[in-house]
Amino acid sequence: MKKLFVLMAACAMFAACSSPASKAVDYMEDCFEATKAGDYEKAEKLTKEYLEWEKTLTDEEKKEAQEAIEKWAEENADKF
Repeated sequence: MKKLFVLMAACAMFAACSSPASKAVDYMEDCFEATKAGDYEKAEKLTKEYLEWEKTLTDEEKKEAQEAIEKWAEENADKF
Protein backbone atom coordinates (compact mmCIF):
# COMPACT_ATOMS: atom_id res chain seq x y z
CA MET A 1 0.00 0.00 0.00
CA LYS A 2 2.87 2.36 0.79
CA LYS A 3 4.32 1.75 -2.65
CA LEU A 4 1.05 2.76 -4.25
CA PHE A 5 1.00 6.07 -2.37
CA VAL A 6 4.61 6.76 -3.28
CA LEU A 7 3.85 6.03 -6.94
CA MET A 8 0.78 8.27 -6.89
CA ALA A 9 2.76 11.08 -5.25
CA ALA A 10 5.51 10.74 -7.83
CA CYS A 11 3.00 10.88 -10.68
CA ALA A 12 1.34 13.95 -9.19
CA MET A 13 4.68 15.67 -8.75
CA PHE A 14 5.68 14.84 -12.32
CA ALA A 15 2.41 16.22 -13.67
CA ALA A 16 2.77 19.39 -11.62
CA CYS A 17 6.32 19.93 -12.82
CA SER A 18 5.64 19.49 -16.51
CA SER A 19 5.82 22.61 -18.62
CA PRO A 20 2.87 23.90 -20.65
CA ALA A 21 4.78 22.95 -23.80
CA SER A 22 5.31 19.34 -22.79
CA LYS A 23 1.75 18.95 -21.53
CA ALA A 24 0.36 20.40 -24.78
CA VAL A 25 2.46 17.98 -26.80
CA ASP A 26 1.28 15.11 -24.60
CA TYR A 27 -2.33 16.06 -25.38
CA MET A 28 -1.52 16.22 -29.09
CA GLU A 29 0.17 12.83 -29.11
CA ASP A 30 -2.63 11.19 -27.15
CA CYS A 31 -5.28 12.74 -29.37
CA PHE A 32 -3.40 11.74 -32.51
CA GLU A 33 -3.06 8.14 -31.31
CA ALA A 34 -6.74 7.98 -30.39
CA THR A 35 -7.76 9.32 -33.80
CA LYS A 36 -5.38 6.95 -35.57
CA ALA A 37 -6.95 4.04 -33.66
CA GLY A 38 -10.43 5.22 -34.62
CA ASP A 39 -11.35 6.14 -31.03
CA TYR A 40 -13.00 9.44 -31.87
CA GLU A 41 -14.78 9.67 -28.52
CA LYS A 42 -11.44 9.60 -26.73
CA ALA A 43 -10.00 12.14 -29.16
CA GLU A 44 -12.95 14.45 -28.55
CA LYS A 45 -12.63 14.00 -24.78
CA LEU A 46 -8.91 14.82 -24.93
CA THR A 47 -9.61 17.90 -27.03
CA LYS A 48 -12.16 19.14 -24.51
CA GLU A 49 -9.72 18.47 -21.65
CA TYR A 50 -7.02 20.39 -23.48
CA LEU A 51 -9.29 23.38 -24.07
CA GLU A 52 -10.30 23.43 -20.40
CA TRP A 53 -6.67 23.14 -19.31
CA GLU A 54 -5.67 25.89 -21.71
CA LYS A 55 -8.09 28.27 -19.97
CA THR A 56 -5.98 27.97 -16.81
CA LEU A 57 -2.80 29.18 -18.53
CA THR A 58 -1.35 32.65 -18.60
CA ASP A 59 -0.91 34.33 -21.98
CA GLU A 60 2.78 33.47 -21.93
CA GLU A 61 2.06 29.82 -21.14
CA LYS A 62 -0.57 29.68 -23.91
CA LYS A 63 2.01 31.00 -26.37
CA GLU A 64 4.53 28.39 -25.20
CA ALA A 65 1.96 25.61 -25.58
CA GLN A 66 0.89 26.81 -29.04
CA GLU A 67 4.48 27.02 -30.27
CA ALA A 68 5.14 23.49 -29.01
CA ILE A 69 2.03 22.19 -30.79
CA GLU A 70 3.05 23.88 -34.03
CA LYS A 71 6.55 22.41 -33.77
CA TRP A 72 5.11 18.96 -33.04
CA ALA A 73 2.78 19.24 -36.04
CA GLU A 74 5.65 20.22 -38.35
CA GLU A 75 7.83 17.37 -37.11
CA ASN A 76 5.01 14.86 -37.51
CA ALA A 77 3.41 16.14 -40.71
CA ASP A 78 4.38 12.98 -42.57
CA LYS A 79 2.23 10.89 -40.20
CA PHE A 80 -1.02 12.62 -41.16
